Amino acid sequence: MTLRSHLAALAAVVPALLLTVSPAQSSEKTYGEIRAHISRWEIPQARAAVDALPGDGDPRKTWLEGMVSFHEGRYREAVEAYDRIPPETAEGMGILPLLRLARETERMTGRLTRRESAHFVLLLDDRLDWVLAEPALETLERTYRAAGEWLGFFPGEKIRVEIIPRAESLEGVT
Repeated sequence: MTLRSHLAALAAVVPALLLTVSPAQSSEKTYGEIRAHISRWEIPQARAAVDALPGDGDPRKTWLEGMVSFHEGRYREAVEAYDRIPPETAEGMGILPLLRLARETERMTGRLTRRESAHFVLLLDDRLDWVLAEPALETLERTYRAAGEWLGFFPGEKIRVEIIPRAESLEGVT
């Protein structure tokens, strides 16, 4: 799949989800708030809201669990969440492209080694890119304060940076 086809598939998911059977008004508001947190990259808030949702087994909740896990870099958990949705329901909700993306991303990043600094988590293939680890973390740390001041935002959690070892692999995980 190309990057364009991945983006088209992702763009199709949200409208499909919105067309699913509508729950009570308060639940729909909660689902909408969680989707808004995800779209604004407020992932800790999205996680807290998803975890507080009732209704284990509700495919919409499971979809949101998968989305939040994916954005947290917990790709295996995203795959497991999407796999809990019955295939015919997943197809109707437009989740199958997300499941493929989560599986491919988990496959590509599962071999990466984790290195950390004060504000970053760097994941890279130590066999190929070990020489990049320290300079990358040092450069990221030097730019953290300036970028945060310029943006007016400092994340509460460490920023995840994934270095995919082969350029041809990027198509499957972006």
